[in-house]
Amino acid sequence: MNLLEKLPTPKPNIKSWCANSQTSPDTYETQVYPKISIIMPSYNQGGFIEETIRSILLQNYPALELIIMDGGSTDETVDILKKYDKWINFWVSEKDAGQSDAMNKGWRKATGEVIAFINSDDYYEQEVLARVGKFFAKAKGKNMLLGKTRVIESDGTEIKVKTPCNRYSHLAVLGGRHAMPNNPVGYFYSREIQEEVGDFDVNDHYSMDYRFLLKAFKSADYISFEDAVFGNYRYDDHTKTFNNNQAKGSQVRLKLQRMAVEESAVFGEEYLRYLQKSHALTNRKFGLTSRLGIRKMLTPRINKQLEKIDEKLLALERKPSS
Repeated sequence: MNLLEKLPTPKPNIKSWCANSQTSPDTYETQVYPKISIIMPSYNQGGFIEETIRSILLQNYPALELIIMDGGSTDETVDILKKYDKWINFWVSEKDAGQSDAMNKGWRKATGEVIAFINSDDYYEQEVLARVGKFFAKAKGKNMLLGKTRVIESDGTEIKVKTPCNRYSHLAVLGGRHAMPNNPVGYFYSREIQEEVGDFDVNDHYSMDYRFLLKAFKSADYISFEDAVFGNYRYDDHTKTFNNNQAKGSQVRLKLQRMAVEESAVFGEEYLRYLQKSHALTNRKFGLTSRLGIRKMLTPRINKQLEKIDEKLLALERKPSS
């Protein structure tokens, strides 16, 4: 099906592949593909949401469920949702209790075997759903599939490409040494994982995704990585990621470290001791003064200590008993 010709004409500000291209239906083999439910929480992202929607639809994935939970946007968002209404499985625009609430409502409406979330100002790379569908069609058990993410400016200019970690302890130590899967545009997972982990915390509007990842990494039977860019996410002064990092700094890091300790209790006391030592060293490193060359002198020494702790944590890491 030439969906590109059937979809409405996009706004001229869309410059990415989904403005005038699509994944060919011939990409998909004659096999049964699992249904992928993509859930999009949204609020006042009318300048970007059309690109996000098109990057999903123009995958031409044969078993797609698109759910959009808008929090009552007052910009052009609703007009765009109406524009694409025919191709969206479910959408609503109504007041909610924030992003976590929208995500909870969305995943509970989803019926797919595979779950993914995407923010309404981000977009997928071409053919990513073909990769994901083929993987989950063959996968057994509870799986997470991770890919690279491209960090972009508001106008789409690339900042960098991030490769995520796929080990629990690398996720738990924080400190920037191992890039976490820090945007949902870069991962897909079995529905059973979401059901086991449960809802996102509606009282947490900034770090609910980190808590989810800690729980999901423990829940998954297999965490796989594919060496390809799955999606693009914007990092500018309108995003919560930016405001988190710039305005709160060490307070956010300490909050995430507390989460990591809470979620890691299942690995035992020895694991927790090493994890807390890792966090303490990381905080010490970030707190070093640059005066008199102290930071330059002490950072390599601390990094060596952190590397040794990483090795201990990896050795102690195990699937917690249920």
